[in-house]
Amino acid sequence: MSNTENFGNVNITAIEPNDPLSKRDRIRQTLILVAGASILVIIICLSGLYMYGKNISELKDLSTIILSPLITIFGTMVGFYFGSEK
Repeated sequence: MSNTENFGNVNITAIEPNDPLSKRDRIRQTLILVAGASILVIIICLSGLYMYGKNISELKDLSTIILSPLITIFGTMVGFYFGSEK
């Protein structure tokens, strides 16, 4: 929202400052929530597969392949988020 004042022949417009930090924080929070939610969904899916008779050794291999990189990325995102706050 801007406020315009007229001083003779000169118009001066006051512009509210744009706060890019809050946009970055919202993006970071959204990425962390999406990564955390995806990890939870995968854990729930693996639990469902176990309940329907999937072999535990197959699930262990599958969880190692899928969850290890996701948890690493999630930990990096959380560390970067909290490390960048002042």
